[in-house]
Amino acid sequence: MKLFRIDQMALVGCMVVVMAPACPAQQWTVLTEPHAPRDTAPASGPISLAPSPDGSLYVGYGALYRRSENETSAQIRLRSPQGVWSVVSVAGRALGAVTRPAGLAVDAQGVLLVSDEGNWRVATRAPDAGWTVLAPQGHGAQEVLGPTAIRFDSQGGLWVADYGRLHHRTPQGDWSVEGRLASLGGFGQGDAWQLPGGMAPLPDGGLLLCEVESVDANGINGLHYRNPLGQWALLDRETEATGIVADSAGNVFTAEPRRNRVRKRDLLGNWTVVAGQGELPGQVLEPQDVALDGQGRLLIADGGNARVQRYDPLAPQTPIPGDVDGDGAVTLFDVQTLLRLTAAITEPGPETLIVGDMNHDGKLNIQDAVLLLRRVAGL
Repeated sequence: MKLFRIDQMALVGCMVVVMAPACPAQQWTVLTEPHAPRDTAPASGPISLAPSPDGSLYVGYGALYRRSENETSAQIRLRSPQGVWSVVSVAGRALGAVTRPAGLAVDAQGVLLVSDEGNWRVATRAPDAGWTVLAPQGHGAQEVLGPTAIRFDSQGGLWVADYGRLHHRTPQGDWSVEGRLASLGGFGQGDAWQLPGGMAPLPDGGLLLCEVESVDANGINGLHYRNPLGQWALLDRETEATGIVADSAGNVFTAEPRRNRVRKRDLLGNWTVVAGQGELPGQVLEPQDVALDGQGRLLIADGGNARVQRYDPLAPQTPIPGDVDGDGAVTLFDVQTLLRLTAAITEPGPETLIVGDMNHDGKLNIQDAVLLLRRVAGL
């Protein structure tokens, strides 16, 4: 079904409210209940995601990016393949507890790895063996300082980013570490710690890492690429992502909380917005992390909306009469879109004619807009 992605504006009194367009609702599923309406986004919510090979999903909760630490809100929850939720970790300092699970990963055997930024450690949880500490606090290759992102590459190697360093563990269990990110070519030249955000190994053996908060003028925020030889280059200065994931083809998805959006970067370097700002299905507020499940569906930790969303681009779309803008709901925005169509601002396609022809006369005209307005108003 052809959909029109135009900015939606609604007149509210003397104010004009501009909202980001939503993707077709049939493609989006909310896996957790959205928060109750409020004036501002909550200070905590889902911040990390890790699908498991058995179809279950781990979700880490904690303080959102750039919010004050709230240790009492931290926990890790597990969603079974049947949609049943359970708590596997609560807030605290003891082994098995978390204070800010900034990154989650699951290996091929179903072992959960937690990059616990607040407790300064990487911990593991095996289904039958309980919790252990994989990387404690410290300055060594197998020691971490405020770890954030954690990811497996296609060869089974493990990557962990902490405050200024990048750690790698081979499938054989050997650890190595690269020095402070500030000393690496693309990450500034000072002796300052840099804060890494999202990270994603790529099919070509390279790696993407986003620096989201430089502490001095020498730091370079943005999306950086590390090639298989260990050389760094800045790809995009405008991207400040706390979550990154790449599919098997090399397409990259980013969660960017400061800009309230999720984007996709294709193999040619072109960017498109997958989800913009808002509270409808297909819209996000302060998205914290992204992941891909075993079916290639995109999972989003929609932190500001206190929910997890799942996007399936291959899901069938059923036309909804009156849903001219394709967001899965019939609202005043559809009336405005229909008025634009009747004014020939945008040429309608045959699918749009199906949902917008409210009086069934085979064309779009002002009578359709009037009928749609009456429907929205409940008249």
